[in-house]
Amino acid sequence: MGELIYGATGVPFTAATLAAAGFLVLAAVDIRTGLIHGKAVVILGALVVGALGHDGVSAPQVITAALAAAAAFGFYLTGWFAGGFGGGDVKAAPLLALPFGASSLALGLGVVLVALGAHLLLTYTLRPHRDEALPHAPAMAIAATLGAAALLAGTG
Repeated sequence: MGELIYGATGVPFTAATLAAAGFLVLAAVDIRTGLIHGKAVVILGALVVGALGHDGVSAPQVITAALAAAAAFGFYLTGWFAGGFGGGDVKAAPLLALPFGASSLALGLGVVLVALGAHLLLTYTLRPHRDEALPHAPAMAIAATLGAAALLAGTG
């Protein structure tokens, strides 16, 4: 059971790096258009899942990845119902947690928390007196990049 919480033996380097690069692209599009397109999320998701297979993740790693992705989806879906997130954010959230959750459940959920914190920081720094929210994909890109850096540094 400890392996489910603290991480398994394999490290999903390729999947994490690919997710970080993909979120940088999604962020650029989200800044320009205000949308995270579903087709782009599906394509990036297929690439990340393929990369997880390339990284040789184990069955326990697949379980922790799925748990992290499901938790991220549930949290963002709840936020969508409350009016805090858009549909693209909800679709992208599991993809944010998935590759990092394959390393450890803590890292998978931690990356999601970093995305939320980065979004709050950016919103209150860049738009402190506006009701209009900033696009959320840039915060997800920041979190994915930090998560990949942590994983590559061996602290994930």
